[in-house]
Amino acid sequence: MAARSRRRIVRKDFALKPGEQDIASIQTVLGHDPRYQVFLRSYMDLAKDTELYVGLREIGPLSDVAVPSYFEADVTLGWHVTPRFEVSVAGLNLVHAFHAEATQPPVHSIPRSYYLGVRWSF
Repeated sequence: MAARSRRRIVRKDFALKPGEQDIASIQTVLGHDPRYQVFLRSYMDLAKDTELYVGLREIGPLSDVAVPSYFEADVTLGWHVTPRFEVSVAGLNLVHAFHAEATQPPVHSIPRSYYLGVRWSF
């Protein structure tokens, strides 16, 4: 028996009751969402005290504000030095130096970024 895949698309049709106000403003009226969003996340224990997180995502375009689709990756490597002390390094948006995002106009350019983290529990 062959495996079948189905593509599911969410469609929206919003309307306000008479006399009600939309607190999301133009975002709801425009139906301002990408047509698709795909996420793949993996959390791994590499060694006794080391963890790796890898997150991949592809977000569809927002044609009404000229934001193209994009693919990005996030990676975090953490080391539990002791049960109460952790050091981590993370990279966000590693595929491109910048990509465009918008919740509503204007469009923002989101940069690649790196972080060093330290967590001490007491």
